Amino acid sequence: VVISASQMAENTLSCVKMLHSQKSSNSEVVFVDNGGREGEFVHLKPFVDTIVRLKKNSGNNIARNIGALFSKAPIVFFLHENSIPHNTCIEKHLEAHEKYEVLAVRGKVLPLTNTPYTCPDQKKNSPFDYPCPHPLNIEGNTSFLMEAFNKAGGWDDEVALGGSLELSLQILKLDPDMRKQIFFPEAVIRHNYAS
Repeated sequence: VVISASQMAENTLSCVKMLHSQKSSNSEVVFVDNGGREGEFVHLKPFVDTIVRLKKNSGNNIARNIGALFSKAPIVFFLHENSIPHNTCIEKHLEAHEKYEVLAVRGKVLPLTNTPYTCPDQKKNSPFDYPCPHPLNIEGNTSFLMEAFNKAGGWDDEVALGGSLELSLQILKLDPDMRKQIFFPEAVIRHNYAS
């Protein structure tokens, strides 16, 4: 699991603790300190396997790519730093890769809070109640076979915000079978896109 942040968000510690509680011997958490203040993320150390510190904020996509470089796993899972993953989130991403033999998995995103600002995003972030082919239209609850991620060039460093659709298109160029990229509703995180 790769997480990056330039500052400590309200839920970052809870997010990392939740991941730590679901880790198995074959998973790891890589945290990229994307130019945060000295000591900003010291409370995360007991809950992550690797911390990579960047001198300055290099943007989310560069930070994610650097985190992937430090990962040893055959599947890399990217998570929003201020989200709360469901207690089986890692397991469900792995299950989707194994069951459907896919290159990429995009999970479900439910709002953390129920407000007029978070509810309109519900259909975009949780489009179906069943697994199906789907482009990757979010960054923070997606996983990839590392080989496909690397062949596709990773996250596009030139894209300032987002980049999931661009990466989805690059993977589609490698393998035009759209069934190799799926939405898997059982891989759930809670995250607000609007405050």
